[in-house]
Amino acid sequence: PQMMPSASAIAAAAASVGFEDEAAAEALRAAIASKAWKERVDAVQRLTSELSMPNGEGVKCLEEREGQESSSGPLLAQYVLRGHRIGSLQAYLTSLLADSVTQVFCSAADLLRIVCGHVPLYIAPLFLEPLLPPLVARLIDTSSRVRSKASESALEIASMHGCALSEMIAQCVASGSAWSGGASMGAGAASSSTERAPGRDLQTGPRLQLLSHLVQSVQDNESAGRWTEETWQA
Repeated sequence: PQMMPSASAIAAAAASVGFEDEAAAEALRAAIASKAWKERVDAVQRLTSELSMPNGEGVKCLEEREGQESSSGPLLAQYVLRGHRIGSLQAYLTSLLADSVTQVFCSAADLLRIVCGHVPLYIAPLFLEPLLPPLVARLIDTSSRVRSKASESALEIASMHGCALSEMIAQCVASGSAWSGGASMGAGAASSSTERAPGRDLQTGPRLQLLSHLVQSVQDNESAGRWTEETWQA
C-alpha cells in the first residue's frame, strides 16, 4: 500500500516551497533525448554533481509563480529538488536506466541513488517503484560493469531510510517482473552465458545473489521484522 505522509511531514513540506527552473529543465530534457550518447552522459553527470553538492536545498513543494496554472497533476509533479520536478526526474531515469550504452546506464544509476537519498520516505516508494524493473533487469546484462553497478545500486538504495525500501526491491527481484521487462536487454547476455554454461538458468543466479545480499543487509540492520510473510515466502 502507498505510504501516506504524516501530518508533521505535510507541515514541513508546506513550510518549505521551491520553484521549477524551466530553462534548466528544458535544456536537460533536450540533452537526455540526444542521439549522441556522450551528451546524455554529460547531462546526467552534471545533474548528479549538482544534486550531490552539500548544503543544497532538499525536496520542496512546488510553488507556482504568478500567472502559472495550479499544479494539480500526479503527486510527484508537485515536488521539486533544486529546481527539478521529481516526476520529471523519474521520467528521465525510466529511459536512462534502459539505455544500452554502458556509460549512460552507470551514470543514471548514480543519479538514481542520489535522488533516492533526497526524496522523503513518504513519496520514495512512489518514485522508486517504476524504476526498479529497468534497474534490476540489468543484472543479466552482457557487461560485467553494468551488472555490478545494478547490484551495487539496488543494495545501496535498499539500505536507505532505515532499509524501508528493501522489501520493495526484494519483491521486484523475487517476482521476476524486471526480467520480462529486460528480456530484450538480456538476450545477448543469455546467449553468451549459455555457451559457457549450457542449461544454466541465467536469471536465477543474479536473482538469488541479490536477494541473499538484501536479506543479509536487513538482518544486519535489524530490519528483517518489517518484511511481510508474503515477501519471505516469495
